[in-house]
Amino acid sequence: MSLAHAGWRATKEIRLKKDELEKVMINSEGSQRLLTFRWTLYQNERLVVFRTFDGIVAQHILAKNHHNQSFRIKLASTVPKSLKIPFILIKFKVFDHEKNEALFELMLRDDDEMFVLKYLNEEDVNE
Repeated sequence: MSLAHAGWRATKEIRLKKDELEKVMINSEGSQRLLTFRWTLYQNERLVVFRTFDGIVAQHILAKNHHNQSFRIKLASTVPKSLKIPFILIKFKVFDHEKNEALFELMLRDDDEMFVLKYLNEEDVNE
């Protein structure tokens, strides 16, 4: 929750082990879109992350405390009320060698409050 004061509408810390899939449903005005991401390799202080959104698969190589520590996903191409395009930012924060897991921070920037995030992994655990 470290950046909530800086204009982020929602933030969440996510811990993932290798190949553990994070699933986030993005709801907006009756439509649902699925974002998934996972990491597959941590080597030389770099983390390889795969993500899928809107049928597009992408790979990112992230490093903490570096300009390549995060990736951004635009949620809309145009916005009627404002000039700010809503997006999700996923930031690599730290790698825990003992637990072999990566810590991410997922942040939503959505000034017009058009999007709602639903973390599907939490539902799986609670059922």
